[in-house]
Amino acid sequence: MSESNNNQHNSIYYNKMLRSNEKKRSNNPVKERNFSSRKIDFSRYLIVPSGYEGIVYALYFILIPYVVGITFLFFYVAKAAYTNFALLDLSSVFIVWAIGYEITGAIILFFIFLSFIKHLQNTSR
Repeated sequence: MSESNNNQHNSIYYNKMLRSNEKKRSNNPVKERNFSSRKIDFSRYLIVPSGYEGIVYALYFILIPYVVGITFLFFYVAKAAYTNFALLDLSSVFIVWAIGYEITGAIILFFIFLSFIKHLQNTSR
């Protein structure tokens, strides 16, 4: 009889230890060790209707750099004067788009770098 009591007591103690280990694991969220293995969800940053992701991303790829390029030309080249801006030849859409693409790319790389620095600070704790 004492043998069965002892086995029952041991199994209760073992189950209690397992539950405490599970609680410890669930309280500590798993930190991602590798920055490049992070999953990126573009829908957090861009307005995208479900089912039309490909079309909307293509439009963003075309329109955002073009608008950034026009804005750059207006403020930097034309010095925010509409008369100077009207003199610019905006018919070369690809050149305006390429200027905006480079500026947009530099901004995105800057934010990726900031995210990487933030990730390093979070993993060092």
